[in-house]
Amino acid sequence: MANLNYQTSTCECSHLLDSLKNREMFDSACHTNTMAAVRGRIKEEKVVKADKILDGLKSKMDKFGARKLDYLRVKGTGTWLAATPSNLCGTVILAVEFRDELRDCYGFEMLNDPSHCDGCCSKLSATHALSCKKGGLIHARHDKSRDSLGCLACAGFQPSNVCDEPQINPCHGIGRKDGSNGETLIESNSGTEITADRGDLLIRSFWDRNANYIIDVRICDVNHVSYHLRKPAAVIKSAEGVKKRKYLEPCLT
Repeated sequence: MANLNYQTSTCECSHLLDSLKNREMFDSACHTNTMAAVRGRIKEEKVVKADKILDGLKSKMDKFGARKLDYLRVKGTGTWLAATPSNLCGTVILAVEFRDELRDCYGFEMLNDPSHCDGCCSKLSATHALSCKKGGLIHARHDKSRDSLGCLACAGFQPSNVCDEPQINPCHGIGRKDGSNGETLIESNSGTEITADRGDLLIRSFWDRNANYIIDVRICDVNHVSYHLRKPAAVIKSAEGVKKRKYLEPCLT
């Protein structure tokens, strides 16, 4: 790796080195173009090398693992470490978390996992853990994603501009096309309660000064068995469509 970095740096600075050795006059535009060309070529070589490594791993895996590797090649995916680890920003992860994320990203089995699910006592696997309604991991991931978005919103705006579980349409009597207004009556010991459609997070003045921006989080396992015949992008697009059909009209009313 050190030798590769040295060769890359030497090629990028070739024009600068020649000018320092009085072989030619220094030209800043030429130096910039040389660096851009070398970096582009090195990037292409790394992509080709990475594809060969993935092809080698794919040949030793089943259809499920091969599908996960193919998903890594889709534009916009494959980068699981979204933030540089930093103690100051609170983005440091444990060594075990790093290992598990890396193994899951490339389709390898997790190490030292429990043999059975603690929610339904079925045989535990990564796919089962992400789909079990009793284990609680789906709800935990949902709440963690919501809280992370809330912290970012509080940092970017005033904390008073952010609230959780907002009513999507707090105006009673405004109905949908199907005649309903998104409200449900629940009988309880304390009486009758009205529960309306709610989002996960509300941010005031996000796009416009006097408009509210409502976020509703959905956790979707694109590698679930039921999605094997569909592309991951199509699965996410379908989940987005479900949210829009349910909440878009009340939000715009």
